[in-house]
Amino acid sequence: MKKRVVSLLLAFVMTFSLLPTVTWAADNDCSAADDGSVTWSNDPLNAAMGIVAVAGITLDRNELALTAGGKTATLTATVLPEEATNKTVTWSSSDPAVATVSDGIVTPVSEGETDITVTTVEGGYTDICKVTVSAQETVKISNIQVNYNFSNPVPNYKFSEDVTTYHIVRADAPQSYTIKITASELPAGKTVFAQLYINGKADTARTAAQKLTANKAASIGLTAAKLPAMGKTTTYTIKIGLKENNRWNGAFTEIYTEYTYVMSATQLCLSSLTAKTAEGDVLALSPAFSSSNISNSEYAAVAPATAESILLSAAPKTSGVTVRVGTSTENSFSDKEIVLENFKTDDPFVYKIPIVLTYTGGDTPVESTYTLTVTKKNPTPVITEQPANQECDKHDSISLTVAVQPPEEGELSYQWYKRKSSSEYTMISGATEASYTPDTSLAGTEEYKCVVTNTVGGTPYIVESEIAAVTVRLSEITPPEIIRQPGTFTIGKIDIIEKYKTVYSFGESLEPIYIALDQLEEGEVYSYNWYYNTENTTTNGTLLEEKHTAPNIRDGYYFQNFILPHKFDAGTYYIYCEVTASSESDPNLKATTTSEAVEITFNEVSLDDFEGSGSESDPYLIQSADDLVELRELVNARQFCIGLYFKMTQDVTLPAEWKPIGRAANADEVGKNLPYKGVCAFRGIFDGGGHTLTVPEGGKPLFNNVGEATIKNLNIYGKKIDGYGLVNSYYIDYGIDNIYNYGDPYCVIIDNVRLLSGSQTLCAGFLDGSGSGINTVTIRNSVVEKDVIIGYDQQQYGIGSFVGGNFNGVIENCESYADVYGISEVGGLAGNKGQTMGLCKVLNSRFYGNVVATGNHVGGIIGRGYPEEGEVRTAPNSPWVTIVGCTVTGSITGKNYVGGIFGAETSTIQCWGNDFGGDSFSANSSGSIRNNSFTGKINARGNYVGAIAGYLESLNRYSVVADNYYSADCGVNTGIGFIHYIDTSCETHETTSGAIYFDTSKEMPDLKGVSVPNANRTDDPLGADAEKLCYTEKRGEKYVDTLSISGYKKEYQIGDPFDTTGMVFTATWSDGTTTSPNPKTDIQFVGFDSSERGEKTIQATYKNATVNFTIIVKQKAGTIDVTISILGDSKHGANGSVHTYAEGGLTTWVGATTYTVDSNATVWTVLKKCLDENGYTYSNSTGNYVASINGLAEFTNGKNSGWMYTLNGSYPMLGVSQQYLNDGDVIVFHYTDDYTLEAADMGPAPEEKKTADEVIALINAIGVVDLTKGDVIAKARAAYDALSAADKKLVTNYQTLLDAEASYAKLVAELGKKADSVYKTTGDYLAKLGTPGVGSIGGEWMALGLARSGRTVPEGYYDAVVKYVKDNIDSNGRLDKNKATENARIILALTAIGKDVTNVDGHDLLAGLNEMSYLSKQGINGAIFTLIALDSHNYTPAGDVTRDKLVQAILDAQISGDGGWSLDGKNADVDMTAMAIQALAAYYKSNSSAKKAVDKGLSWLSSVQQNDGGFTSWGAANSESCAQVIVALTALGIDPAKDSRFIKNGVSVLDALCSFAVNGGGFKHLATETSANGMATEQGFYALVAYYRLLNGQSSLYDMTDVKLEGVKAEEPVDDTDKPDDATDTDTPVDTEVGEASSGGQVVLWVVIGVVAVGGIAALAVTSKKRHGRDAE
Repeated sequence: MKKRVVSLLLAFVMTFSLLPTVTWAADNDCSAADDGSVTWSNDPLNAAMGIVAVAGITLDRNELALTAGGKTATLTATVLPEEATNKTVTWSSSDPAVATVSDGIVTPVSEGETDITVTTVEGGYTDICKVTVSAQETVKISNIQVNYNFSNPVPNYKFSEDVTTYHIVRADAPQSYTIKITASELPAGKTVFAQLYINGKADTARTAAQKLTANKAASIGLTAAKLPAMGKTTTYTIKIGLKENNRWNGAFTEIYTEYTYVMSATQLCLSSLTAKTAEGDVLALSPAFSSSNISNSEYAAVAPATAESILLSAAPKTSGVTVRVGTSTENSFSDKEIVLENFKTDDPFVYKIPIVLTYTGGDTPVESTYTLTVTKKNPTPVITEQPANQECDKHDSISLTVAVQPPEEGELSYQWYKRKSSSEYTMISGATEASYTPDTSLAGTEEYKCVVTNTVGGTPYIVESEIAAVTVRLSEITPPEIIRQPGTFTIGKIDIIEKYKTVYSFGESLEPIYIALDQLEEGEVYSYNWYYNTENTTTNGTLLEEKHTAPNIRDGYYFQNFILPHKFDAGTYYIYCEVTASSESDPNLKATTTSEAVEITFNEVSLDDFEGSGSESDPYLIQSADDLVELRELVNARQFCIGLYFKMTQDVTLPAEWKPIGRAANADEVGKNLPYKGVCAFRGIFDGGGHTLTVPEGGKPLFNNVGEATIKNLNIYGKKIDGYGLVNSYYIDYGIDNIYNYGDPYCVIIDNVRLLSGSQTLCAGFLDGSGSGINTVTIRNSVVEKDVIIGYDQQQYGIGSFVGGNFNGVIENCESYADVYGISEVGGLAGNKGQTMGLCKVLNSRFYGNVVATGNHVGGIIGRGYPEEGEVRTAPNSPWVTIVGCTVTGSITGKNYVGGIFGAETSTIQCWGNDFGGDSFSANSSGSIRNNSFTGKINARGNYVGAIAGYLESLNRYSVVADNYYSADCGVNTGIGFIHYIDTSCETHETTSGAIYFDTSKEMPDLKGVSVPNANRTDDPLGADAEKLCYTEKRGEKYVDTLSISGYKKEYQIGDPFDTTGMVFTATWSDGTTTSPNPKTDIQFVGFDSSERGEKTIQATYKNATVNFTIIVKQKAGTIDVTISILGDSKHGANGSVHTYAEGGLTTWVGATTYTVDSNATVWTVLKKCLDENGYTYSNSTGNYVASINGLAEFTNGKNSGWMYTLNGSYPMLGVSQQYLNDGDVIVFHYTDDYTLEAADMGPAPEEKKTADEVIALINAIGVVDLTKGDVIAKARAAYDALSAADKKLVTNYQTLLDAEASYAKLVAELGKKADSVYKTTGDYLAKLGTPGVGSIGGEWMALGLARSGRTVPEGYYDAVVKYVKDNIDSNGRLDKNKATENARIILALTAIGKDVTNVDGHDLLAGLNEMSYLSKQGINGAIFTLIALDSHNYTPAGDVTRDKLVQAILDAQISGDGGWSLDGKNADVDMTAMAIQALAAYYKSNSSAKKAVDKGLSWLSSVQQNDGGFTSWGAANSESCAQVIVALTALGIDPAKDSRFIKNGVSVLDALCSFAVNGGGFKHLATETSANGMATEQGFYALVAYYRLLNGQSSLYDMTDVKLEGVKAEEPVDDTDKPDDATDTDTPVDTEVGEASSGGQVVLWVVIGVVAVGGIAALAVTSKKRHGRDAE
């Protein structure tokens, strides 16, 4: 701001802080002006000071006449008296459109009258001059023509009335030029002349001045002497006006206009040009050459098709000019041979020959170019009629024809080709005419083309026709032709092997059986039914179950592989197949062929050392330990005993040196594709006969490996069994074929087995889970007796009475009295769930013992669900465990995540009907904890403790918690310790639990893993409806235990209403009785939505019991085009080499291929079509998950390897059969060695562009504007902005949107005024939540905000961090192998509370951030937060990491197009841009590149700010984006409440953030929500912390050098107090210009800064000074 200085002369000293603006007058009075200023009058004082007052003013003239557009005139004003002190005057015009005035100079503008007034500043005296402006005399020149040689127009010249300067070129051919001037309007009565000036001097020749006559051309000639020499330039000026005495040689008295012509002598001309063939035939030039035609320098000629050269003759017009063609320069050419190849163009028949003329005789060289274009006659044939697409039925006769315009020379020939879609073309033998009749005997589509050849002199010239598709409809089905019968061959990797095993031992599995068929016609599908007979006949057989892989297509035939898992008894069988070919569109159109039968013999197995035959009625007898040794040797020798029955006849004690039955593959067996991957496992039935098997103290259990086994009726006893009580090992069992799919073997069925009193096991009581989700374990009717100790060393993880960790299967009707000891994942019956999509159920079982754990995840039945947590989940939709009808009476001891029934489900962010409802996939249950009872005691010393469940990550309508009882004196007062996310439509739900609420029926939250809409509950599960989940008052009346459904409609079309016709419900009550509720009156349904296609899960509820069922919504029939590619990998195992789609290394198996498919096609539809067409084998027995392709399977290259797919660049959260497709979709189906490295690319698919009608509907949906409508308004705005300009005009209610935006902005602005209150109440709210946990929500960000606001963070938080670090840190000092942000986040929180991050229980958290390659695994996120963490307290980087590298990594990631940042590097995101700026803020002043990047990022953020001051990210207006922008701005010292760049419609980003505030403390994520959101609350609070730290002059949020660290020597503070108040950093992005609208908002203070004496009168000098805040430093 400019300093203002005013001198006040006063007779006394006055002290004051604020004065009015002061002016002085000569009158002796005081008055106030309109502007509020004060006028003082004091004549005596004036006289004393020698001031002469103004008394008047006069002009030198009071009338003036001017011409519009003509000369100006000057008025002179005299102030009276002449000795007046102040002679300052002002000038004004009453009509500036007529004339203007400046300092007395009057400028005429247009015809009319105006008053020019002069006014004295002192006294306001005036005088007036009346000015009359007459119309301007005009001359209108309609044309000036420039000709050469009198009549030839100069090339490239055209006259325009509004152009006065022209540039023309002089050629050396003409010797004279003529300028012809035509005027269409002349002043009446005036003689107007046109005068030529050459280089500024008038041409005195008589012909150089011509009188103009209206509409008649006047000519001025330019002879050779007046023309510029070659290489020189002459300027000609034509002045038009009036002359003295109206004579041609008089001086101009008035000039109306003038024109300038700059002539450059730079054009050289040819005097002759001819071209001939090599044989001497003259080629006609077009246009015909003329030496007098200087307008044309482009000529063309047509040469014969066979011409290789021409003869060229050319001569220049002027001597001294040379001619150059190619590299040869001569004075002229005569029949010079020009080789055409040297002048070829992109067109193979066109040659351009430049002929360059050069003159060097003048001061400046001159060069001109002629071009001769020679075109050979095109011998290529031209197709005038293309073959057309055609459709027909089988065997119809059709014809394809091509018509050709014959070339002038040559011989035509034809050849037809055909192909299947996307394959290579093959030549059709004999198809050499212009017409061709295709073969229509087979259905399908083939593409045809014709290659037309014209041969000239032995050279072929070829053209191809357009492609014609011939579609033969499947109008009839031909019975399939069996090329090779089953049982005659098998297939190796490459060759067909002429042998097949036909003789087996009893219990042995049948090898895969093959059948070879003729190729399918398009639109056909093969189906197979396999039968067996005991007689050699192919009729009336018994149907066999089967499974098969994709056909192996070789030489055009289908080789199909079948596995028949039937268990045959001993004997001879005849197996045959019925193959049916049918139409895909019409299943009734079909034909069947029956194969021959193959004879298969199963011989009795003779085990000489055992009594019996191995059947259930005559089992092999186990009579001693020796028999068990013999059994072990048999199994270990690869006699799997499949289906054989063994039974103990008496109690047996294992020998002290006992080695369990079963073994892993030996080193020499690995990689040889042995059955079951070389593992030797017991696969029969072991019946204990009620006898006891005793394990010696410290000995191993009976079994090591089992698969498809049954163990029953057995008692086990052993003191300190070294391992598990029954089965000591497990492995991933893919079956005899080693191909992974859900039809692979179960692990074991354990029935009626008891672990006897006094036994002790090191690990779980029976076994430790299973190999994978498909190798299920079933335990039923089994008991662990009293006085049994499970986990006698008390140091085990994943342990339970029956099963340890990795449990996939069912425990049913079992009970345990044991004491179970362990560290974490400890359960009364099972430790934790295994594979994410595997079955995990405990039904009607009881635990009467005690659980004692020293760590986390502890439960009376199961300790934990799928073991995963953290920011990025690999399985955010993992189905829950199911625990139904179970009882626990003992004590449960643990630390955190402790529940009387279930410890914790930490993985699942959203369930959606995607797990095992029964023993196989269904939508019936995504996990259920119901009808359980806990009457024991809870002893827990940590967080997340509940009588039923300690912790649930989420709750929605698919995850069922109902009817669970717990005693009121169990030690805790709540059934569920904590629920993180709750999806419900209940608007009156509780708000005190700390749970984060959202409603997927209205809006999808910005939460990765939540992808399915309408998964919401309708109740208040932690409030009004809490007792429906868990209760303490035992029920006296019966209740509905289960609800089932049958007979419902399974398929709908878009728009269909819900239909209950045919539904039958059965309610089973707690007393065992059943009833049939009426679906129309008794059942409540949620989840039906037929507005869009896809699989929909409906939930039916009756008296608090629920059942889920699935329907399919389809759209009307049609076709769409979808493109798919497949990327695979080699089978390299987990060798350290990681290939991913995100980081590269994969191989293209199938390039991008487009298929036309049904409009209701899924990803699986297209993928299967592609795989079948390319002959790939695959496994997808569930129909929804592709486990392997060509033998490359899940886990082949490591535990995180498997198949994934992207759809239009994003990873959908649906399986291949659930994801429907749209026209134009692009699928990339790819393998990955580590799916966790692909997560950064996951994200929501882009929103479809709306139509104008849809935008109108969105605007109408806004309705009455309130604070919940922010997101609705933002979506309407985004949809409108995405329309084309034409479509925007169709939106008739656009004004409604503008009004809504303005209204909403006002509401936000009012709410934003509450910032102070919001800051305090939210801080209080967070403080009341207690000790933060460790994690991205409710953890470090909460601790950071509290600490930086000056609040106390409970000491227990640091203890939790120490434990977390101890449990998770690896040898590299990293808390996560892929996410550097885990270390960085905890570094920030510990720094904020003053802890030493280099010594957390002996671990240095900085050490883990030591490799740039590691940081880059998270994309730009790793670099951003590592830099913020390092700069938080000037920490020293480790390893190859430097601040320069981190800054550069962030700079390199900036999107050049808009200046923002994003995770994928494509579309800028508000949050990522703000966080990048936060990281770069510390380098803004010292690094010019960082400054430039930040400035660009700020500009982008400002440009995308919404009209209500807020921001959107991932398609939704949300509070977190506002918070991140505020943190970024404050890091730069910018006040977010006052910077004009971040204020829209008067609403700042700070106002927008406060609009999300919740009464009582906290922030919502979306405006439509009604309660606080955990993440939004934490980010909103620390954004306010950052803002108030700025206002208070404190360091920024992440600049924590003001924090003293424990055990670390304090750094010397930086002293900047000497900085001058008016020092301004010119690099700062803050606008420091002061004014009423100043972004900095400085307060102006008036202060007295000095007193001086003037003539005995005190004078005060008054100035203005800024009060400096943070933004002015």
